[in-house]
Amino acid sequence: MCKKKDKNAVDKLLTQHVILNSLAFNVVQTLPFICFVQGVAAYGLVYKLPSYSTLRTKLIPNSRIEVGEYVSKVKKSWVTTGCTLMSDME
Repeated sequence: MCKKKDKNAVDKLLTQHVILNSLAFNVVQTLPFICFVQGVAAYGLVYKLPSYSTLRTKLIPNSRIEVGEYVSKVKKSWVTTGCTLMSDME
C-alpha cells in the first residue's frame, strides 16, 4: 500500500477516495471523520474495515437504535423543558 510515515502516499489515497466516491471535500473537516481516522491510527495496522454486509446488517442498525434511544430521552425532557427536537430526516 504505502511505506510507513509516507504522508504523501497516504494523502494521495485520501484524495483518490474523496474524488472517486464524489465526496464533499469538507468531509475531512468533520468531527466524525477525524475521530474515525484517529481511531484507525490508534488501533494500528491490524484494523480491518467491516464488510459491506456487516455495516448494512449490524453496525448501521445498531447505530439507529442508539439514535432512537437518544431521541426518546430528549422527548421525555420535553415535559419539563418545553423544547422540541426537529429533523428533516424521514
